[in-house]
Amino acid sequence: MNTVKKSSKEIELMKRKYPSVPDFALPITRKKRSPANELAYLIIQHIQSLSGQCYRINSQGQWDQRLNKFRSSGSTKGLADLQAIIQGRFIAIEIKIGRDKQSYIQKKRENEITASGGNYIIAKNIEQFKIDLETIINQIQSKDTVA
Repeated sequence: MNTVKKSSKEIELMKRKYPSVPDFALPITRKKRSPANELAYLIIQHIQSLSGQCYRINSQGQWDQRLNKFRSSGSTKGLADLQAIIQGRFIAIEIKIGRDKQSYIQKKRENEITASGGNYIIAKNIEQFKIDLETIINQIQSKDTVA
């Protein structure tokens, strides 16, 4: 298993969350996240720090060993990886790492969301995501002051 050591902050949080568990029994490692999962985690934390809400959307199917075939999740294809609400406004966030590109159906969903007045961000790294999000928040605030 690919693991990394927990930071002292994470250990302190675990001690507060599980006060009856002795220090020696607290796990000292956590599973290392993939780059896409790490970016999703950072985005969710950032949005929550702004008093927003953010949810991970899992639309990936699964391999069914019993049936010996890939089984669809049943959810709508092409949904963004994260869905957020900030200041009452919807923001869909698609995570793309490295050379990963949007599929045709993802581009279609992006167009549907923006045509409906929603916002859509393609996040490749946390720094650019923060800039894109700040731009959207500024647009929201300027529309609210005009109205």
